[in-house]
Amino acid sequence: MEPILKIRWDALAIFDKRYYDELLKDHDLSSIGRIEEIPYPFAIIENISPLRPSFAEGFTLFFTYGRQPELEYVDYLRALRKLREKYSFKYFVLRSGQKLPIEEPWLCQEIDRPGLSKIYRYLLGADIHLLPKGDTRAVVVSSTIYQCLYSGIPTIVPDTRYFETIPVDERGVGPVVKYRLGDVEDLLNKIELLMQDEALRKEVSENAREYALENSDEKIAKKFLELIGSL
Repeated sequence: MEPILKIRWDALAIFDKRYYDELLKDHDLSSIGRIEEIPYPFAIIENISPLRPSFAEGFTLFFTYGRQPELEYVDYLRALRKLREKYSFKYFVLRSGQKLPIEEPWLCQEIDRPGLSKIYRYLLGADIHLLPKGDTRAVVVSSTIYQCLYSGIPTIVPDTRYFETIPVDERGVGPVVKYRLGDVEDLLNKIELLMQDEALRKEVSENAREYALENSDEKIAKKFLELIGSL
């Protein structure tokens, strides 16, 4: 990072305060004209019709997409194995690379790299979105949550640094539902609560869409244009 910071930049944009506090504050920033915090943008996709796979007919449908490392699915797979004792459901995993090396009667996997519009159709056709992310000490954001949050599908995430800037209450409920990473019982409780409580699902969905709109892709683009225009 040090050579980059020695370039005489007119401005440096960071996604959030963590980047300054943890990565920049101990460096010589005298070559940089100004540092501007501009949040990561949420994709806003409208007028999309749901797409629910035929294998999910009559079942609760969980959905995950992306290219996460296989180990990041462990919590969800363990929780769903326990959930199977009480409920019938399908778990649709859409990956851009190889399939997960496991087989379960409730696990349906496809390999594809659809565009964001089709991903939104899958999200809208599902009941609960399970988003895997591992632990890290780095300053990170999850591009996946910024792609999909506006869909409004209730999304469960681990309480890792990828999501630490997204606020939740003492229940772990906000624009997303957070569970304690590695705590399968906590995850199982959160899944069951969302399945059983229609009012909670509606609350999370409304929180998600409102939160995404606060930093929509259009608003963030305008912030960059304003920054450029001010230099």
